[in-house]
Amino acid sequence: MKNVENSLEKKRHEASQILDEITRLKEQIVAGINKRLEEDAALAGEFNQWTNLN
Repeated sequence: MKNVENSLEKKRHEASQILDEITRLKEQIVAGINKRLEEDAALAGEFNQWTNLN
């Protein structure tokens, strides 16, 4: 019975580590997307300024 408990605890720990890694990856992806959106908004503003000059 102890072997089963140890095996399950090991699997739970591994699953927890995977969840933590996926959570970090998600945060990095969201941060990257938000950075690109900010850059796109800035570029759109610059394009609008050029359009308004003509």
